Amino acid sequence: MRKASLNRTDWLDVKLTGGVVSHPVQQDGSSCGVVVIKMATAVMEAFPDKPKMTFSTTKSDIVKDQVSFALQILESSAFDMDNNYAICSASRGQVSLTG
Repeated sequence: MRKASLNRTDWLDVKLTGGVVSHPVQQDGSSCGVVVIKMATAVMEAFPDKPKMTFSTTKSDIVKDQVSFALQILESSAFDMDNNYAICSASRGQVSLTG
């Protein structure tokens, strides 16, 4: 399909095989997003090899990762605090501007 639709031949010879990847598990009921991001990162960095997932899932490390991910998202955004406002509608149909 890749050659037919995109006329590209890279990755055509990569043979994917099934297997089991050992990975850390979350230790609480709310950190699954961080664990999924860490696992996806390990897969992408190792591709096409099998990833080694050795990240920590302690509460303090999960909090550090959450802060790090939030900062990366905010730093990558185009939001300008001086020139943009968030619009929130009140329950009575009123609109307030906050900035």
